[in-house]
Amino acid sequence: LRRGAEVPPLMFTREELEALVVGARLTDAFAGQRLSRAARQALVKIEAVLPEELRRRSERSRVFAPPSAARARLRERLDTLHAAVDARRLVRLDYARADGALSTRDVEPLCLAFWGHVWTLGAWCRLRRDFRNFRLDRMAATAVLDEAVPEDEARGLQAYLEAMGAEPELEA
Repeated sequence: LRRGAEVPPLMFTREELEALVVGARLTDAFAGQRLSRAARQALVKIEAVLPEELRRRSERSRVFAPPSAARARLRERLDTLHAAVDARRLVRLDYARADGALSTRDVEPLCLAFWGHVWTLGAWCRLRRDFRNFRLDRMAATAVLDEAVPEDEARGLQAYLEAMGAEPELEA
């Protein structure tokens, strides 16, 4: 915005406000510490500028995401992997397959996905030379390496989404 520009105040409908409250609660409950903290701070800022009636309404939402010890244990790993995705850094995983067998994988992280009960890391696996999804709850150890992941369209996010048959929603 240019200096002196004025932005009209935002006004939310009841449903939009509840969606923001519920979204912040879900982020607080299911995301890493960094996004959880940001969701709480954003909600405080939103509520600070709401008219009293809407502020009371936001506090009355009956949709909750209670904390759980299992999710709390994954928060640090989520933050670490989120940072690796953002920084485009190679990640080394000690990973347990469904049958319990352990393997070490060097992966090029592309995205994090939450499936309602489990987080996965979508990545290009250098061992398998293909896209793979790795469950965070099956990672015995993770290390973000100093190696930068080069831009490669064939191993990038769009190629991964196409390989998984998942196109990001462009319109709601």
